Amino acid sequence: MNGPVLSASKTHLLQYVCSFFYFRTAGKWTGSPMKDFLKDYGPYLSALRCLRSLTLYTVDIHHVDEEALHTCFSAFRETLTELTLGTFVTTFSMFVTLVDYFPNITALRLSLPSLVPSEGPVPLLSRPLRGKISLRYPVQTNSREFADELAKLDLEYDELAVKSHSSVSPELFESQLQISASTVKSLKLAFALPVGTSTTIISHFRQLRELGLVVIRLHSGYTNLLASITSTELRKVAFSVSFVTDRYTASSVKMSWASIDRHLCDLLDRIGRAGYRHTLAVEFRPYEDGGGRKQNLFELLPEFGKRGIVTVAETDLNNRYLGVVYP
Repeated sequence: MNGPVLSASKTHLLQYVCSFFYFRTAGKWTGSPMKDFLKDYGPYLSALRCLRSLTLYTVDIHHVDEEALHTCFSAFRETLTELTLGTFVTTFSMFVTLVDYFPNITALRLSLPSLVPSEGPVPLLSRPLRGKISLRYPVQTNSREFADELAKLDLEYDELAVKSHSSVSPELFESQLQISASTVKSLKLAFALPVGTSTTIISHFRQLRELGLVVIRLHSGYTNLLASITSTELRKVAFSVSFVTDRYTASSVKMSWASIDRHLCDLLDRIGRAGYRHTLAVEFRPYEDGGGRKQNLFELLPEFGKRGIVTVAETDLNNRYLGVVYP
């Protein structure tokens, strides 16, 4: 932006920008204030009239006045549909104000929030938040507080994804699963489930149609979670699996999958007793770890395979879903 292109031409080019990613190096656990964002990009923000995706990393938004909010975001207020906030510092009041400022957001991604006390009451949303929400929490004491406050908002999300690079405490896990539970149809859990997972943990997701689980180390938490499913709308369970070859022959692993097999068959029975005609599909998504793809994943669910649908999907080197390859 500091090159030889004339200002008028820059404004013309910026009208075609659809995605904006902002990252500024900050001190540990702190974010750069929004005044730095304005200082760096203020002259160009008014030209971003077609922006659909905004990503702000390492930012401190715990206090942004109404004038600064309008200066930063008014040009693309109506066009923005995706908002990502990562490693950010905020009060919950300011977070609600920011999210509510954009009326057409359908994808909200929140990563590593750091919550500081609000100076006033949390404002009401002007409308329910809908679409997809993705959450990734740090191991911090106020993570549960943020999740609890988020669950109190007027939420009607169809998809909830919860991610973590480390194990999540049962208390935080339970708090996260209160978010938009009455409307969520797709639930994706991308972390190792807590061992102490309750047998009623997702019983309140009565509209659930798809469940995605990452399986790194099998234990009772996975079977307990499957046992807690009450939705008769369920169509698919997707397991992202990563195992070394010889682990498939271990008796403990076989016993765990045998328990999952039984719970899936029980799900089929409940769906049938409720009068539904749709069947249930299980999809394996093997990680590219040198071992998982060499295994016959179909043999892990011998009884369910006779009654439901079992498929194996293809993923790329970053474990992104590419589609079913083995019917």
